[in-house]
Amino acid sequence: MSNQIQEQELRDELYSAISDDHKDLHGFRCRFNPKDYSIAELQEMADDLSRQLREEIEAEEAEERRVAAKVAEAYQAKPVGVNIGQLLEGALA
Repeated sequence: MSNQIQEQELRDELYSAISDDHKDLHGFRCRFNPKDYSIAELQEMADDLSRQLREEIEAEEAEERRVAAKVAEAYQAKPVGVNIGQLLEGALA
């Protein structure tokens, strides 16, 4: 396989990863011509979006743990007969 074909395949893979991660982060696919960027620039974009996505997932997981802890705390402190809506209201306050 020629070097030019390998470079194009890498460029296509990076563009796909960038597009997918951008959609996951922002709700829409970014559009650009990957031929306007070097492989290094595309790799940097892909790495940056991947880092942002990991950070967002970690923040969401931390928030879920915080809410779950608040719900568990509220459940243990409330008398029987309290409904889940009341527990969640207290946990999110």
